[in-house]
Amino acid sequence: MISYQLDPSTNDLFLRNGTIATVETAEETAQDIKTKLKTIQGEVFYNVLFGVPYFQVIFSKPFDKDFADTLILQTIYSSINVASVTNFQSRVDTMMRKYYVNFTVLYANNENNQFSNTSEINQALNMNEVFTI
Repeated sequence: MISYQLDPSTNDLFLRNGTIATVETAEETAQDIKTKLKTIQGEVFYNVLFGVPYFQVIFSKPFDKDFADTLILQTIYSSINVASVTNFQSRVDTMMRKYYVNFTVLYANNENNQFSNTSEINQALNMNEVFTI
């Protein structure tokens, strides 16, 4: 699958030589994960279930780290070409009201729900995200 490339600093469509750029493979998977994690559920009018239920669940009092971890993992696994999530770590800084997530995603080129090339499963995507709670 091919997706439109987003500029990482603005999240707008990225233009390369005046043409909308595209991404595929591991870069596409990383972009899909990041987009989902940075979207508040209900924010996208044409798909109100897209994103993470930050205001509905995660930012509620009291903060439930285990449940937040589960929702973040579900969001990651719902992204394209995710074979598995390894090294998932999260921590909460209650003084700064921050929830930190660090994880590695093993990427797979997934055609028809079968791994077409097992060597591609080993491409790891390392990501760090910080959320204010």
